[in-house]
This record gives sequence, structure tokens and C-alpha cells, in this order.
Amino acid sequence: MELPRSLNMFKTDDDVHIGYKKYADMCIDLIDFEELDTSRRITFTAHSMGAIAASLIAMRHPYRFDLVLFGSPKPGGKDFVKHFKARENIRVYNYMHTDDIVQYFPFIDYVPLTEEYIMLNHSRKDNVISNHGMECYIDNMRNEVTSNIPQFRNLQSLLP
Repeated sequence: MELPRSLNMFKTDDDVHIGYKKYADMCIDLIDFEELDTSRRITFTAHSMGAIAASLIAMRHPYRFDLVLFGSPKPGGKDFVKHFKARENIRVYNYMHTDDIVQYFPFIDYVPLTEEYIMLNHSRKDNVISNHGMECYIDNMRNEVTSNIPQFRNLQSLLP
């Protein structure tokens, strides 16, 4: 269900949730891009609101990004996602747990950042909220499925 722009007080003019945009604005001040080797791909690994912030920050720069996202809510509407997908400098590895309800937020007038997910469902917690926690994602990343994804074969050695 898409709301008329005049009725949707929670989105900015660029079709992003206003709260997410404010959070990304705070986060971007913590990154000194002059200190990074921008001739190479910049990798952001982020969970939940951090995944939204990483996506919005990557949209603001011409650098090449790899976004490794865990449990990302929907950042904005169709217009934002269309512009995001058109950015050839951004690659997204979007991890979702089948029992993580946050990936469906907000429910109305927002769309997922990507249509392709790396679905995790080998380990689940007893309550629905815990399935969104990074601990649940780490438990799932330990599973053998991760070792079959070439970009992340060495990631298991970094997990606690």
C-alpha cells in the first residue's frame, strides 16, 4: 500500500524514512573518508539501523562500497530503492534470518533495499525479538552454508 506523499509525514523528499536519515547523518560524521584508501572498495558491515545508515552513507559518495548487512529494515519507498539499485558502485550482501521480523518494518509504503537475500535459518531463538539480535546472526554464520560463499570463507575465523 503506497500512501500519497502529502499524507506520509515520515519520509523525506528523497523517499527515505526521516528517522533513518537523521541517524545516518549522525553516523556519517564519525567517518573520515580522507583517512580511507578510496581507490579500493570500502566495506561496511552493519546490523539493523546500522545497515540502514551504511546504505544511506554509501548513496552519498562516489566511492566503491561493499555493504554486508544483517537484519536490515526497509529504508524507504520505491523511488529511493530505485535510485539505490541504479548505483553501480555499491554491492550489497544482505543477510536475513527467516524468523527476523525487523526485515518487514516499516510495514506500509516501504520496500526492501534488495530483492536478493542470503537467507539464514539454521539456528533460531526462543522468542521472536531475539531472532533479530546479532547473536542469532552469528550463530547462523557459523553454519557450514557460510563456508560455501566465496567472499566470506575467511569470515568464520573472525567469529567469536
